[in-house]
Amino acid sequence: MIDRYHADAVDAGARIVHSCGFDSIPADLATLLVQSFATDELGTPCDLVRIYLENGRGGVSGGTTSSVLEVFRAASTDPVARQTLRNPYSLAPPGERDGVDPGAQSFPRKDPLRGEWTAPSPMAA
Repeated sequence: MIDRYHADAVDAGARIVHSCGFDSIPADLATLLVQSFATDELGTPCDLVRIYLENGRGGVSGGTTSSVLEVFRAASTDPVARQTLRNPYSLAPPGERDGVDPGAQSFPRKDPLRGEWTAPSPMAA
């Protein structure tokens, strides 16, 4: 969708929003607020923003289940889909897809700031 409609969205002043559920919105908005505050108050954004969720509860919606099944179906039959899934910047517009985020947490680890074990979001991939 981004490859197909990004230019039209820019021309229209619109945004293409993927992953706009609980797995994304709180962390994205919190990061935006922290970075805006840091830029306004300190003159520069943070190099790293960490998001912690404690005592979270919830379930998987029908839409999420449907999306996951469709991703598996596409990846099993389409080599372009497999290549896209391996690219952490596949949801970024063309020209903004280089590099790999070195701050991404892939495995559980002891967090140096909190001294506690943390894990990546299951939806991070």
